[in-house]
Amino acid sequence: MGRHSKMGLTEAKQPRSLLSKMDASYHAASGKNSPMANVSNGQAGQACWHAQWTAPSLHEGGDHTCNTPMAKDNLAHTRTKFLSQQTGESTTPVDPLGMGIADMDCPPPGVIGKRLAAALSSHYGYHDIHHATANAVSHWFKPQGTQHRETNSPVSPHSVVGVASVVSAVDVALKTFCQPGDSIMILTPTYGPLKACIALNGMQAHDIAISTSSKAAHSINLNALCENASAMVLCHPNNPTGTVLSEQCQEEIVTFCHQHNILLVTDEVHSEFGFSSPYRPASVPLFGSKSRLRDRCNIIHINSVSKAFNLAAVPGASYAIVPNPDSKQQFAQAIKARHLEASFLSQLALIAAYKDGGAWLNALRHSIDYNRQFVDFYFNYHGLHPDYTLGQAGYFLWLNLESKDASRYNCTSAARSFQACLDRGVMGTDGQPFGAQGFIRLNLACHPRVIEQALDRIFFNRF
Repeated sequence: MGRHSKMGLTEAKQPRSLLSKMDASYHAASGKNSPMANVSNGQAGQACWHAQWTAPSLHEGGDHTCNTPMAKDNLAHTRTKFLSQQTGESTTPVDPLGMGIADMDCPPPGVIGKRLAAALSSHYGYHDIHHATANAVSHWFKPQGTQHRETNSPVSPHSVVGVASVVSAVDVALKTFCQPGDSIMILTPTYGPLKACIALNGMQAHDIAISTSSKAAHSINLNALCENASAMVLCHPNNPTGTVLSEQCQEEIVTFCHQHNILLVTDEVHSEFGFSSPYRPASVPLFGSKSRLRDRCNIIHINSVSKAFNLAAVPGASYAIVPNPDSKQQFAQAIKARHLEASFLSQLALIAAYKDGGAWLNALRHSIDYNRQFVDFYFNYHGLHPDYTLGQAGYFLWLNLESKDASRYNCTSAARSFQACLDRGVMGTDGQPFGAQGFIRLNLACHPRVIEQALDRIFFNRF
């Protein structure tokens, strides 16, 4: 077969692919309401990743109403930029497949580029657009239900605090409401920088294990909660497992934290990628949003427009939602004192995305839904039963490379370590920084042909 370039497969020669078989299945099951319903069999999964690149680009002032936003496979290059950091080597493997860094192989909605370009051509002084940002956030959450009468949204604009980044907001929350030496509850495995915030503030992590099984209940061992902890830091949906805790489990966590005066800090940046209902992707509601105690509990929801709209380089604004007025005032003052407010341009990006990016995001979610289902289809087709999960949210495959159950594999050449994957040019993310040695995280926000190549290499050493 044809050689792989650093950008992915060449257009000249393609391998024998399962995608046409997957397309027929997906097309039949997704129904007439899916954005792919009018795409002919054999093209559904691939066409959705080509559309945005053939439309006007961000730099050309592209229209945000493009049908679907996924990337052409021979342009799947955005995540090869950190390959040397992932491998620890100065050179990268031949024909790498970059599936590590958590961004997406697609340009953001064109309307965001237009808004930023207009601002950069006319404004360079200080600006205060926080009220517009807070209103945009409040309006974005309206579909999740009514709670505040003045906004018809579960989020009041008065509860919103603009912040420079999600991790800096978590760090400031711990500095403001906790003390060195305090015990901080955190799930494991989870996003490494959250745990680093705990350690760097001289606090003690109290680990609470979360199942990595795709068949596990969407809950945690509530008996592991620590009533003497000062805070609980949650990545929800969880990165890397994609876990979305059940409403009942969320209610019990909120109740526990309220009863014991424990601060609850939630990193919810992956919440726009919910896949609990096949073929019907949607946002994951705010953590504990169904709890009767949500507004009374000391909770800080942290989110960002960067993850959902692929704006890490701008970056798009991050923000905290703090329902408790006293806590909100303390937190906002701490952010301001450290000069960690969201920048003017980042807020412009947020306003543009939340005002005009809904259709783009919906199409993106359907493209990722296809890719997630393709992973299951691939394993079933080849008779493989690896220890893996996609969770109920996010765009990650979380794969156990060191499973001791050899019967799970219908092959003898599967890569059984992260280094073996690197040697085959599959550049995922090592599970060790998440607290899960022997696992690999693969980013699925790319052309499905790249996913198929990666799985072929991992399980069959097939190039």
